[in-house]
Amino acid sequence: KVHMVFNAENVWANLQRESRDAQGVAAMSWDLSDQRRWKPLFRRAGELRRLSGAGQASPEGEEAADFSRSWQLEEPSEALKYQPVDVGQASKLESMLQNQLEQDIIGHRAGLKGEGLENYSTSFNHVIGEKLGQLLEKLEMFSKCSRRHGGVQSVFPLRSSAVPPITREAIEEQMNDIENDFRMVGRRTIFGVPFNEPYKDYSLIWDTVKQSRIVELGGDRADYALKVKVFPYASGVLSIWVF
Repeated sequence: KVHMVFNAENVWANLQRESRDAQGVAAMSWDLSDQRRWKPLFRRAGELRRLSGAGQASPEGEEAADFSRSWQLEEPSEALKYQPVDVGQASKLESMLQNQLEQDIIGHRAGLKGEGLENYSTSFNHVIGEKLGQLLEKLEMFSKCSRRHGGVQSVFPLRSSAVPPITREAIEEQMNDIENDFRMVGRRTIFGVPFNEPYKDYSLIWDTVKQSRIVELGGDRADYALKVKVFPYASGVLSIWVF
């Protein structure tokens, strides 16, 4: 259901009610000049001028109050500030997380004791790791375009009929190719799982990896492949993938 629409000129509240025979956005009237169906938030040009803090007179000749500082917060640190995407910082963080995770996995496996576990040395296959990086790029893309397959509201135009840029089948096919590359020497059993987390603290990422217990699999002859990808978004939002 659409409750409100807006553009650079005004904001309109939807007054329409759905009927049993006409439901969904396709059955709505989109004539914003019809005030029986859409109620505008600003009715006079003077209201928009006061919103901008210009201090100009309203059409009735009344002097509008100066709102130029009314938006300021009592606590400036609570302000929401837009920050552009920082690709350079994301690249540095990606390299740092990759190196730190490799060192922690090596240290963790070297110190395994008890419950039938032994101290293991660990080697990393960086060729496979680069292929995992390509897979993680597709997983991030898929996470942004995956869609619901049910629900009474997931219909056109809210649910696009366009072909998505990546499919689950394409990702599974690439995963199978990577598994086959890992099996090239001898008969091997392959274990792997991707993790996706927003970046808060490195310790949370390491705990997620460690609690999976995948770092306890395989002996000295086991090969590990590790890849970290950091996808930056505006205002410091980071999507962290580990495979």
